Amino acid sequence: MEHANQVSQATCGVETGADVARTDGRAIVDREQQAVNGWPETAGYCFRLSDSIDETNLDDWNSLRAGQRDVFMAPGFIAAVERSMGGMVKCWTLIVYDEKHRPAATACLSLMPTDGAILAQGLVRRSIRAVRCVWRRFLHFNVLFLGLPVSASQSHLRIRPDADSQQVLATIEAVLNQLARRHGARVVVLKEFTATETQVLDGFERHGYFRVESLPLNCLDVRYSDFDDFCQSRSGRARYNLRRSIRKFEEAGLRVVQITGAEGADKVYTGEVHRLYESVWDRADSQLEKLPAEFFRQLACNLGKQAVFSFAYRQNRIVGFGCSLIADPDFHMLFVGLDYDENRQSELYFNLCYKELDFAMRNGAKTVLMGQTADAFKSRLRCYHRPLYFYVRLRGPLGILLRWFSHVLFPPPKSASETCCDTHD
Repeated sequence: MEHANQVSQATCGVETGADVARTDGRAIVDREQQAVNGWPETAGYCFRLSDSIDETNLDDWNSLRAGQRDVFMAPGFIAAVERSMGGMVKCWTLIVYDEKHRPAATACLSLMPTDGAILAQGLVRRSIRAVRCVWRRFLHFNVLFLGLPVSASQSHLRIRPDADSQQVLATIEAVLNQLARRHGARVVVLKEFTATETQVLDGFERHGYFRVESLPLNCLDVRYSDFDDFCQSRSGRARYNLRRSIRKFEEAGLRVVQITGAEGADKVYTGEVHRLYESVWDRADSQLEKLPAEFFRQLACNLGKQAVFSFAYRQNRIVGFGCSLIADPDFHMLFVGLDYDENRQSELYFNLCYKELDFAMRNGAKTVLMGQTADAFKSRLRCYHRPLYFYVRLRGPLGILLRWFSHVLFPPPKSASETCCDTHD
């Protein structure tokens, strides 16, 4: 059972303390206090904005979580972000309460400097790079996110099913708008949501947001006891290619050791191991947030058995790793680090994925969520695409300019099919 004492009481500067009032023993912002502290009216709904998960009412927070499956809203996950990235980003937790002072919604918010051209491609990207030769900070600005600064293909917003969704959205927007003003955020981004979630969240469009299609999430439905069973289910050609890749890895003298956070993965995750992650980040087409080594160590410590690390060894040296989370019945493959010389010789990346899939299958996962990159490889593993979306609101004169060019700054993904495209069979 998660409780406040599971998240140590690390202190943060309390910007929102003056905005908090207590009503009937609950830490919420009442309407009078909202007006006194400059917060706009939010009809019948109230909210509590906290600087840290450590200052959040965890009973109210967890009341809208789906247990261990909802790992990305777990206090331990949020604390890992706050403690490892506090010097780079500003984070808040938000609880919205209805008229009866019941939690109606929970959300994580964050503020960070961002590259506004991060999704630009081709000629547009090259043009922006040319401008930055003389104007280094061109299209760099503070962005306020509804979400955490970790690209995990997940949202950090939960709404109680019977809550008034329009009041929830209006209350959240009031908080976002005020924070954006206070911190000079030119762009507000709400990320990332499934097609089902957008049925409610399209209500944000009346507040000036527009919806953008994100990269799709690669998903694999599991009907196999382990990876060998999966290989047996494939055609002769596909099975040959998989086994050839595995044999190449083994003949290179590499092996994989898998341990959880509860088994001391944080001790294994050294600075040298983290440089493998940085090597992958440096080569990424879209360079999103760069996570520090401490994030991975905190993730291991805070989530214990739910955090799975697959370390690839050459003798006693780690040459690659994968970091995944168990969220029964789902298994999330999140991050990878590679020695690219080893990868060319042994198909290291492919084999790390095979080992993570084997772990997921052996531990009863029903769906493996494999991230938003390497689509061609993952399609050969029978993955299908789950479309994801985010919402953007642009403030001030820059907002008008960015809206005009939104089709080039936020291009639709090249492929967003819901169907499996298996080129091996």
